Amino acid sequence: MRAYLLSSLILLVLAANSFAQKPDWENPKVFKQGTEKPRATFYLFNSVEKAKENQPFSSENYVLLNGNWKFHWSEHPDKRPLTFFEEGFDVSGWNEISVPSNWQLHGYGYPIYTNWKYPHKKSAPKIKGDFNPVGSYKTQFNISDLWDGKQVLLHFGGAGSAYNVWVNGKKVGYSEGTKTPAEFDITEHIRKGSNNLAVEVLRWSDGGYLEDQDFWRLSGIERDVYIYATEEIGIEDVFVKAQLNKSDYQTGVLNLEIDVSGTEARGFEIEMTLENLDGSVVLSEQKALTAELNNQSVVFENTFRDVKAWSAEAPNLYRLIVQLKKDGKTIQATALKIGFRTVEMTNGKLLVNGKPILLKGVNRHDHDPKTGHVVSREMMLKDVLLFKKYNINAVRTSHYPNDPYFYDLCDEYGIYMIDEANIETHGYGYGSLPAGPTTWKKWRGMYIYRMERMAERDKNHPSIIMWSMGNESGIGKNFLASYKWLKAFDDTRPVSYERAEFIFKKKLKSKRRYTDFHSQMYMPAQKVKEKYADKGLLEERPFYWVE
Repeated sequence: MRAYLLSSLILLVLAANSFAQKPDWENPKVFKQGTEKPRATFYLFNSVEKAKENQPFSSENYVLLNGNWKFHWSEHPDKRPLTFFEEGFDVSGWNEISVPSNWQLHGYGYPIYTNWKYPHKKSAPKIKGDFNPVGSYKTQFNISDLWDGKQVLLHFGGAGSAYNVWVNGKKVGYSEGTKTPAEFDITEHIRKGSNNLAVEVLRWSDGGYLEDQDFWRLSGIERDVYIYATEEIGIEDVFVKAQLNKSDYQTGVLNLEIDVSGTEARGFEIEMTLENLDGSVVLSEQKALTAELNNQSVVFENTFRDVKAWSAEAPNLYRLIVQLKKDGKTIQATALKIGFRTVEMTNGKLLVNGKPILLKGVNRHDHDPKTGHVVSREMMLKDVLLFKKYNINAVRTSHYPNDPYFYDLCDEYGIYMIDEANIETHGYGYGSLPAGPTTWKKWRGMYIYRMERMAERDKNHPSIIMWSMGNESGIGKNFLASYKWLKAFDDTRPVSYERAEFIFKKKLKSKRRYTDFHSQMYMPAQKVKEKYADKGLLEERPFYWVE
C-alpha cells in the first residue's frame, strides 16, 4: 500500500511538473531552437556562369518545396494532432493547401483586421482563450545522390507566428518571427530518396505580441520553402560595404568580408571579382585560406577611381562574384549585384553621396487583395513602377521586412529604403511612456534577434539607407539595446525609431538616445516648423515624417 501511494505521488508530481512547464510559444526565452545563424540573401552555384544567371531552382544545389502540402487545421493547440509528424501517421484523409499561402484565405478560420488591439486577450507571454488555431503541414522531398557528403539545409522564408519543424519524424527546430527567414541543418536527419517534412504553425505565440501591426492578421507559411546543399568547406556569408571616398565622392571603396565554414582548408582560396554588368572587370583579388580553418573570415579592402555611384536618380550597379576554389578549380560561386553609395548625416541634413536628399516616400505593406501576405513578383514590380511613375523615391517597409525580391527591385530601379524590423507592441502602449514588452528584460533577446535577422538578411542592398527598429511600441531599454547592436553591426547607415523622439527631445545629446533622426507621425508642416526649425533643432539632426 505504501509503495502504491509513493508511486501515485510520484506520478502526480510528474504530471504537475509537466503541466507547469511553459510551452515554447509562451516562453519569451525560447524564440529559436536549432536555427542557423542569420545570413545575407545569396545563392551558391558550381560555376561562375551559373552564378551570373542566378537561377537557383534550375541548379542541382536547390530544390523548391513550394506546392500543395497535406494540411490539417485545429482551433486550439489542445486539439492539434500531437503525433502527426511521425512517419507512420496517416494523412491520406487530410485536405491539401498551397504553400506559400495564408490558410484563412482557403477557408480555415477567418482573417482579422485590427488597428492596434491584440486579436486575443492581452496577457503576454500567454495566449489565453479557447481559440489559437494550429496548422499542421506535411509534404515529401527527395534527396539526390549528387548531395552525398554535403551539408543540407532547410530554408523557410517566413511563417508564423511560430512553428515547429520535423524531418523524418525527428525534431529539427523551432522559430518565431513571421517576416524573416529561418534555416535548419537537416544533414543528420535525411536519407537518400524520399523524406518526410512536417511543420506545425501556431497562429499566435508570445512572439506575436511583437507583431501588433495595423494590417490584416493572417497566418501560415507565407514565403518560399526550399532545401539546398552546400560543401563541407563552403561560403557561409558575404558582407559587402560598398561606399565612396568622402574626399572626392569619385573613388569607390569596397570592404568585403566572406565567412567560410569547415575545417582542413589546405589548398583552398577565395577569389573576389568586381565587374560591370557588361562583364568587364574592375577589380580582382585572391586570398588563400588558412590551412587549419575553423569558420574563418576572409577580408578584402580595395579602392578604384571613377566609380559609377548608386542613387535613386542613377541606380548604377556592379556585379560582385565570390568564388571558393581548391587547387585553382571553382568549388562554389555566388554573384551579387551591389551599388556604391555613402550615407551621411551632416549639419542636420541626410546626405547620399555628399548631396542632401529629400525623401518623397510611401509606407508599404507586403499585401495582395487576393492572396493576402503572399505577394507575387509581378505585383512587387507593379508597386515599384508606380513609385517611379509618380516620383516617389523612398519606401518604408511598414512594419516588417518585406520579401527579399522587393529589395532587389529597389536596388535596380532606384528607390531609397527604410528597412523596418518586425516589432510593434501598439496594444501595450503607443506614446511617450515606457510600457509593455519594450521594457521587459526577459524579452530583450527577442528584440535584438529581430534586428539581427533583418540586418543580416538585407545588409548588402544599396537601396537601404537607414534601419528602422520598429513601429508604435512605446519606449524602453530593449530599444536602447537594439540600437546599440545595430550601430555596432553596421556603421554605414543611420538608425531610426520614431517613438524615441518623445523621451529624448529635451535631452538630445543624452547617451541613452536611440534614434539618429527627428521624426513624427501626422504632424502638420506648420507644427514641424514651430517645434523643430524655429528652435534650431534641425541643425543637429534631419527630420522626416514616418507616416
